[in-house]
Amino acid sequence: MKYSQIYQSDLFETLERLLLLPSGLESRLRDVYDPYERFTIPKGDGGPGRTIEAPVAALKSVQSAILHQLLYRVPVAPDCHGFVPGRSIVTHARLHRNQNELLNYDIENAFPSVSRDRVVHSFHRRLASYVKHRAPRIDKARREKLMELLADLVTWDGHLPQGAPTSGAVLNLVLAPLDRRLRKEVRKWSRKAYKDLVYSRYADDLNLSAREELPPDADEVIRRAIHQAGFRFNPRKVHRADRALGQTLKICGIQVDGEELRLPRKKLKTYRAVLHHAFLKNKLNGETRDQINGILGLTRMVYGDIPPLLKRPWKVLVARHNLKDYSDSRPQQISGYSAS
Repeated sequence: MKYSQIYQSDLFETLERLLLLPSGLESRLRDVYDPYERFTIPKGDGGPGRTIEAPVAALKSVQSAILHQLLYRVPVAPDCHGFVPGRSIVTHARLHRNQNELLNYDIENAFPSVSRDRVVHSFHRRLASYVKHRAPRIDKARREKLMELLADLVTWDGHLPQGAPTSGAVLNLVLAPLDRRLRKEVRKWSRKAYKDLVYSRYADDLNLSAREELPPDADEVIRRAIHQAGFRFNPRKVHRADRALGQTLKICGIQVDGEELRLPRKKLKTYRAVLHHAFLKNKLNGETRDQINGILGLTRMVYGDIPPLLKRPWKVLVARHNLKDYSDSRPQQISGYSAS
């Protein structure tokens, strides 16, 4: 990789100490000639596929260290639930229980829309102060150069790659001003008698809900905030729901009905079919096991247990393939999982 041609060797040594990495970081990165693998996965809405840029092992290990040693140490607002330890699409949806109206916006091409320069700017504003606290002997000029190096390590071809372990947390830093602006608007609306409003965001998914009614200018305010933040919204993914009209409130694929959260029955039937096909196999490969674990993790987070529609196929799958039965254990948070 080109980094060793741009940055001095002692800056890599500083980064090694900061990330608690073994020495030789510069040489390990120099040996990486093609740092990302590109592939496309289909979208659930039938639109163009999502391009994934997955880092190779050597780079991914460095990005994981950046994530855990630096990015996860920066405070995140309570209304941000994506890519935050201990939060998930379920904690995101829970915020909107007992609400009656919901407005949802999706930021279009959120990850590739974040340029390398925006990452540098966000690192200077949000990350540099933590680095100063963590390593006070690093002077300002060196700290600024370190922010540039970190930005190069988490971006590729001038943008934020969707597939790197750091990208979700970096997106949160970049979108922090948007979250702050919309929190301020919620406070303004509350002073105008629009009580019990809730704003939250999961990655590129923005939600505003109301116990009684949404402000009449909610669409205009959200659209303006997205544009002022330097992004575009996807007009095909703007959704408004009102329980009084018999409509279902749906957040990241989870239905919110009063106090209850649940998954659409069609989704549960799809999961049941996956478990049935796994039962028919002579041996489960790693991909199938990961798929099963994802299904169990999500459904148990939503319901607190394996839902009735899946219990029998799960029990027979456990018996056939000698799997661990999770039905009586406590569900785990899976912050990166999407039900949509």
